[in-house]
Amino acid sequence: MQIAFDSNVFYKDPNLKGEDWTLLEQFVQGRRPTVLLPQLVFEEVVNKVCERLQSAYSKIKSEQREISSLTEKQYKLTNIKIPKERKAFELRLHRRLRECRIQLLNYPAITHQDIVARDLSRRKPFAPDGEGRGYRDALIWHTLIEYLRDNPDDVCIFITENCSDFCSSRHETKVLHADLQADLDKARIKTKVQIRSSLAEFVAEFVKPTLKKLEDLRRSLTTGAPIRLKRYLETREQAVLDGVRSLDFPMTFPFDFEGVEITMLDGPLEIEVGDVYELNDKQAYIEFSGIYEADIDAYLRKTDVLGLDKTDRVNVTDWDWNEQYAEVGASVILKVEFGLTYNQIKKRVVGFEVKDAAVISA
Repeated sequence: MQIAFDSNVFYKDPNLKGEDWTLLEQFVQGRRPTVLLPQLVFEEVVNKVCERLQSAYSKIKSEQREISSLTEKQYKLTNIKIPKERKAFELRLHRRLRECRIQLLNYPAITHQDIVARDLSRRKPFAPDGEGRGYRDALIWHTLIEYLRDNPDDVCIFITENCSDFCSSRHETKVLHADLQADLDKARIKTKVQIRSSLAEFVAEFVKPTLKKLEDLRRSLTTGAPIRLKRYLETREQAVLDGVRSLDFPMTFPFDFEGVEITMLDGPLEIEVGDVYELNDKQAYIEFSGIYEADIDAYLRKTDVLGLDKTDRVNVTDWDWNEQYAEVGASVILKVEFGLTYNQIKKRVVGFEVKDAAVISA
């Protein structure tokens, strides 16, 4: 098996510290698939991280001036030098890529003339509008073609969130687009290239089925040993709140909320232990979930507000927010998914992550 990454896979976890990367690392060490990263993707990730850092730093500096103006005190802010942080991030990323045995691929040898011809013929991954969107995606794709031509395998899984340009259709997100399959056929590449839209999807389908399940540990966890999971979450209230806030999940049940901000989590009200996997002779990976009551601030169409009744836990805080929307406060029930890495020898948690969340009632 070969595994290749697009840059968007890294944006949520650019330091590769999440549990999915831990699971992938174990998978690579045990199964030894070939894991590939185009040099262009590496550079895109570094550039994106620096842009985000610069944006965040600029916002903080703006708030610093506001605080100083209001308090008539000099609010000191740690100076961040972007070039220095860029170099540090490059070193960290290189180190984590080596730990996960990810191989960097050089730029492809395709000519500008061939790339332009592809764009003008509106062939994926170029966008159909003819405005040239897709240039870097095309370079990433041709990097992969050149590697596969010289290094055949049974299957290559290309992990990308950009399904609109690489996949067959919105409904067939695992199937390569016909334009891209034609490239493989023309190059006589027999490797079957498939798409997966996230690292989490790849891990669920290919990694977890290879891991041994620890049923005894799972049963013990339901009784509070060796970790009282409910208590563990209670002591990490802010980390859970920050983790849920960072997720992108729909808040449309039962109302079509806009601009949702989660202000508080109450819980966990209950805990459910999922699967428990053996990573190695020392560590176990624990999946579990918690039920929380979440207070939110949001915006709701006035037509929907008029349809509320007394049983709906929605309070209007500003009816005149604008012509179409009212500002509201509400309470919803969330199911939050967690992943936890536990060292069974040292008997301590060595990794914890908020994985997902969903509204289950309001």
